[in-house]
Amino acid sequence: MMNSTKFFSLMIAICFVVSVGASQVSVALVLVKNAPKHGLVMKKVDLSRILSLRKIRNFVPANLQASLAEGRHVPVQFFPDDENRPAVGTLLLQLPKGGDWQVQLTYKPNETSAQKHWDGTVATKHYIVKHDAFHMGGLPSQIRFPLTGKNFATFVWNDRVYHRNLGGFHLRNDKSPQAQIVSDGEVATVVRVRAKYCQAEGKRPESQPEAVYDWFYFRNLPLIFVTAKVRQRKPFVWNELHFLELNFPDESFGEWAGGEPTRKGNFEASQKSFGFSDWGALIDGQNCIAVLRSGQALFHDGRGGYGTYLHAHGDSAWQEWQSTERNFSAWLLVGSFDDPIAIVRSMLHQLPTDAKVVVTLPEVRSAIAKAKGKLPAWHLALAEKLEGQGRFEEALQFAKGKVPVNWLLLTAGNLDITFERTLDGIRLQSLFDLASVRS
Repeated sequence: MMNSTKFFSLMIAICFVVSVGASQVSVALVLVKNAPKHGLVMKKVDLSRILSLRKIRNFVPANLQASLAEGRHVPVQFFPDDENRPAVGTLLLQLPKGGDWQVQLTYKPNETSAQKHWDGTVATKHYIVKHDAFHMGGLPSQIRFPLTGKNFATFVWNDRVYHRNLGGFHLRNDKSPQAQIVSDGEVATVVRVRAKYCQAEGKRPESQPEAVYDWFYFRNLPLIFVTAKVRQRKPFVWNELHFLELNFPDESFGEWAGGEPTRKGNFEASQKSFGFSDWGALIDGQNCIAVLRSGQALFHDGRGGYGTYLHAHGDSAWQEWQSTERNFSAWLLVGSFDDPIAIVRSMLHQLPTDAKVVVTLPEVRSAIAKAKGKLPAWHLALAEKLEGQGRFEEALQFAKGKVPVNWLLLTAGNLDITFERTLDGIRLQSLFDLASVRS
């Protein structure tokens, strides 16, 4: 009798040879639930296990393709977090519209094209952003609004670490940062900026803090997603760590708005600060720069003094940082609109990361679909949970009514309990309520 591991390997081998073209290999199936109405979906995924099963080596993200069941092309892009781990990163899909979808991923090796010269500009219909490696530490130094012609270039990024005895060290003071396009595809352009925290004359602290920022510029939406990985070589207690503080000295944006609930007003050089939990926006007529669902959106009305600013994660900027690494992310909305506040509020619940996304194997999904109505809901719930975790062998076994080795299923009244034996001992994996038919 064939054991479950050999059976699963055979299944993979059979499916591996099924291609949609001579050299185009079926890789995975992406299940999307509740995609926002604009159809853009963004998800952190690990394709390592799947690529290993498909025997795809030397994975090149640009060779990944996507389509719907009827063969319709779906714009796709995969951006690795680290060049040393090319299968772990961010998956971007531009679906036809919102809702639930199943998308087939395939892989077709192609010759890689040479990287073109880049002048530091990223242009979409909503914004034109300029990165200059010799200015602002490689962070954006100019934002243009093509629909109105507005050019915003009087700002600075006050992203910094601060210690009460040492003072502040800013990324914009780094004289030798790096800014480069690391992914450029159908969905987005991703710019990676590497910079060190320095004082104006170039002095650096002993712990050598530095940051890597990834700027995701989306082709068809007025959104920008920014991630930051901040590191220092050894632990040191900083009193402050600031991420995305956009500061300007003039009246480039004379109005502010935030929520929820929505409030709005004019900057009056009051030298006061105020914040909002969900979003905050700088407004100049039709032109808008907003922070969405990125911690506290903090304003400072400081014209004539420290400066006027909009700050993402304002609620954590003045908290101590003493570890060797800290990560941030934020959503920005940039563009020109007839009603900027209405656009901001509509986008608040349509962020690309809101969709539920599972990357699975077609054979696993097929087995789960066939098991519905035939197996106990408990088994199906376990199969789908393991599928979502990338534990495909065990998911397939549960979908076929089998219990994997090292798993134990018990029933106590209306409660089904699942344990797994691991090297660290017995681990509770599931509590399933038979009365409500849910975990």
